[in-house]
Amino acid sequence: MTDYNPSHIPVKQYYLVGQKCVVFNNKGQILLLKRSEKSGGGGWSIVGGGLEHGEDPIEGIKREAREETQLEIQDIKPVLVSSFEEGEDRTLLIFYQAKTHSDQVVLNWEHGEYKWVTKDQAMKEELSPALKTLFITISQ
Repeated sequence: MTDYNPSHIPVKQYYLVGQKCVVFNNKGQILLLKRSEKSGGGGWSIVGGGLEHGEDPIEGIKREAREETQLEIQDIKPVLVSSFEEGEDRTLLIFYQAKTHSDQVVLNWEHGEYKWVTKDQAMKEELSPALKTLFITISQ
């Protein structure tokens, strides 16, 4: 334990808050999304985005799901929290799992492809280590 320092002035720590959500359909399949070239391209990922100023986290992930896929999600449960630093940016990521009653995905400009896959199929895709950890953690 360190000594008490009465002149210590705490430094505020600011984090960007990102959210990601594993969306399950009625068959227990997971929705994977692939970023479009317009949004930088890339591999498979899941619904998600930044939390807006003053926004409730659950409402924020619902908004992201609607914006990216036009899906309504429910039974939203936080399952994992992680953080990372990139340059001077610090990001806190909240991961959720949720359900949807529809398979009818309508993508916005951010994503060019989607697919519904089993958890085992998802684990065979090129995913970030954080997503693979998330898929191991979740249960349907």
